[in-house]
Amino acid sequence: MLFDCESTVVITKFNNLPDSALIGYCQNFGKIIRWSMKTSTHANEPYALIMFAKISSATSIRSRSNHTIDGVHVLIINYQQYINPHSSVKKPANLKSLTKKKTKRSDNKERKSMDYDQIMQENIALKHEIANLNQLLVNAQITCDEYQVLRKKIEAEQILINKFKLEYGVLIESYESRLKQLSLSLSSSLEQHALEMKIRKDHME
Repeated sequence: MLFDCESTVVITKFNNLPDSALIGYCQNFGKIIRWSMKTSTHANEPYALIMFAKISSATSIRSRSNHTIDGVHVLIINYQQYINPHSSVKKPANLKSLTKKKTKRSDNKERKSMDYDQIMQENIALKHEIANLNQLLVNAQITCDEYQVLRKKIEAEQILINKFKLEYGVLIESYESRLKQLSLSLSSSLEQHALEMKIRKDHME
């Protein structure tokens, strides 16, 4: 009976727990497709092989540090680790170097991609700011032109007002001069008339 190393776990230290208790506990982590109860030749203790349908189920159950089944603390480890506890899979030096290079290249590509995206976003933001500044400049130019037109209009009106003031002053002076002349002429006429009346009165007496 073959058991896959990656999807199989080994349960030890379970004392006299029945198979059903072990299988029932393991089924909480995924579907079981194969299991077997054996006795270790070098440790002279029973152990159970549990093979899951998915590797993720085996990984999930091994990731937990404590396992208690019906009050008994059991040990659940990797199948490969149990059958050969001193073995360790090491990557060749050239494979490690190649992996590092690939990782570095991938990081560089991601960094360049992030830098490019950031530059594009900043470029778009700058374009928006330039467009806003151009619009503000156009609005300022329009306001300046309107101000110049209004200033010229005010200056023209001020010139016209000054002209009216000058003409009004001249007209007032002319009226005052004529009024003075009329007053003098009227006074002279009245004096002459009074003199004539006096002469006539004297002749009548």
